[in-house]
Amino acid sequence: MKNPDPKFPRIHAFAGVTPSYEHSQELALALAMFQKGLPAGALLLSIIKGTDHAADLGLAIRSALKQEIIAEYFLVAREPALLLGPGALEEMERILCNHPQVDCVIPSDVRGYRAGHSANYFTLRGFRKFVAGLQGSEDELVPYDAREAFLFLIRVSALRSIKLPSDPMDIPRALHDRAVISLNTYVHSFFNYYEEKREDVIEIIPRQVRSILDIGCARGRFGATLKETLPFCRVVGIELNAYEAEKARRLLDKVVIGDVLTVRLDEQFDCVTCLDMLEHVAQPEALLSKIREEFLRDKGFLLLSVPNVGHWAVVEDLLAGRWDYVPAGLLCITHLRFYTLSTVQSLLRENGFEVMRVNPVSSPMPESFHAGIQALMHSGLEIDQSSLTAINYYILARRN
Repeated sequence: MKNPDPKFPRIHAFAGVTPSYEHSQELALALAMFQKGLPAGALLLSIIKGTDHAADLGLAIRSALKQEIIAEYFLVAREPALLLGPGALEEMERILCNHPQVDCVIPSDVRGYRAGHSANYFTLRGFRKFVAGLQGSEDELVPYDAREAFLFLIRVSALRSIKLPSDPMDIPRALHDRAVISLNTYVHSFFNYYEEKREDVIEIIPRQVRSILDIGCARGRFGATLKETLPFCRVVGIELNAYEAEKARRLLDKVVIGDVLTVRLDEQFDCVTCLDMLEHVAQPEALLSKIREEFLRDKGFLLLSVPNVGHWAVVEDLLAGRWDYVPAGLLCITHLRFYTLSTVQSLLRENGFEVMRVNPVSSPMPESFHAGIQALMHSGLEIDQSSLTAINYYILARRN
């Protein structure tokens, strides 16, 4: 690799951000972590703010190509809402330096990156351990399979030789066999943070429900899926992020923008859903009281999705002296409260709800961790193994 020259950086990075990055602490952290993961002094960073990623990124790239002095490589990310594995960019640049027949490198991701391996990580420490285990494999490159690229590194000379597609993330497809996937690098995407449909919880909702209030509805994808599954159901959403709420308006019957603890509604519902939301509230008792007294009809249902702080990945991090906040997941930066099944059930009972059903979502412990747990149990330590394997709980409760 060449030495960094501030007048001629090796890499010029492009990433698009939406207005949500100014209003979301989670996305702001994702941007900060993305910037921190870029090699210091080796690149320029263009943050493109707008609502149309394809057009905004494309315009920025075309403008950069017109400059007389530009970088040797462009790094293009649809959004910075992702985690780059340590050393990923250096490895991708090394590939381009050592393989002249390659013009574009895409890092591997959870979509079938290596046969026989599973991406069993749930914390930042776990992610970095996982990525470290990818290094040094002989089969470092595989042909690009036309997947949607979250991020790629490309030679500027190659960009000049092709017609740029309208969506810059389609550039690897335009290069055909001159694009490759690097199996020794890895990226984890948070792109679906506001887009989740959550089909896995819909079967828990009682079939007699005809009206639902979705607290923290984001872009309304979950509510839209509800309306498809329960065609006679009215779905109303509450969302604090005004930019995302406007998107939800296109999909739901009604969307209210604001803090759930202060908004007022003129109707009550058969069911209220709070998916991965209760842990973000500083006053959960006040929220549950409002749901019970204002939002729910008599004998109405409350559906929660709550992450489990007793999961083995968090316990393992604590044993290693670690507690690292990330943009989303078990240790999300905006989690204000942390729950186990016991604590969330007690919270519900104490605030006027009867727990009707609990569905744990499990992820098995690694064999090495399981062996350690068995040894501790044999020594007489009390351990709830079912808690260790539950990454979160779906809980259906009913208003008393």
